[in-house]
Amino acid sequence: MTRERRALIVRGGWDGHQPVAATDLFIPYLAEQGFAVRVEDSPAPYADAGLMAGATTTAVRPWAPWNRPVTTPAVWTRQWGSGRVFVATPGHQVAVLRDPNVRTIIERGLLWAAR
Repeated sequence: MTRERRALIVRGGWDGHQPVAATDLFIPYLAEQGFAVRVEDSPAPYADAGLMAGATTTAVRPWAPWNRPVTTPAVWTRQWGSGRVFVATPGHQVAVLRDPNVRTIIERGLLWAAR
């Protein structure tokens, strides 16, 4: 039995970050790779226990230093429970995502996280 490949894209962001234009660049790619793509324009899916079952973990970190500057990488991955997380924060404009090098990193990261 083949498991359905699903991708959930939750749009959000801050003024000037163009979440719709940015995610629209990668939705066709995910579909071409055989994913059933679900797009949401609000964070409501995160409150859907059935949808998030097995996809989330809650970590309480009272020591987290959110009140001071923190140097963070622009691209990173990690294992999270039985899943994988891929994060890329290459820029604030869609034009950056159209750069072939940036696009390749993001496409490969999406596929890695989906395995």
